[in-house]
Amino acid sequence: MDVTEEEEEEIKAEINMLKKYSHHRNIATYYGAFVKKSPPGHDDQLWVCTCAAGRRRTALCRRTPSDPPLTLLP
Repeated sequence: MDVTEEEEEEIKAEINMLKKYSHHRNIATYYGAFVKKSPPGHDDQLWVCTCAAGRRRTALCRRTPSDPPLTLLP
């Protein structure tokens, strides 16, 4: 699925909000956002890694050696 420039800006704003406020007790802790590149003909995937208070913090993002590389978003 193609993302418009406006949609991309909205996604970045949401991620920045998570970065800024994730220390608040009512907002999930933000650990990072990644783009998982897919083979040609398939959509790339946006992964946002968060954790709600009281949840186990294991395996926030798992990948196997055959997965395409993850690209950390700025």
